[in-house]
Amino acid sequence: MVYSAFLMHSSIQWITCEVSNLVDECFFIITFIYGINTFIGRQALWDCFSYHAITFQCRPWLILGDFNAIMSASNKCGGDPTWHGHMNDFVNYV
Repeated sequence: MVYSAFLMHSSIQWITCEVSNLVDECFFIITFIYGINTFIGRQALWDCFSYHAITFQCRPWLILGDFNAIMSASNKCGGDPTWHGHMNDFVNYV
């Protein structure tokens, strides 16, 4: 199979491309993530998801990478055991 990738959008935390199969003209969206390691810095990432969830709702969309966030306190080892409200951002957007 032969594929073509078109850069749709990028930032310091993500790269989003449209990937097309040139043989049968099927396509999908793929976003590669490397989330900033502060909750304030990741806010732009969550805002991006909110916007694109509407924009890409009828298109296959693959999201992968390092979000620098966890789903629950049990996913972490060491550090502050307190679960802060901003830690729900990842759960809410995924």
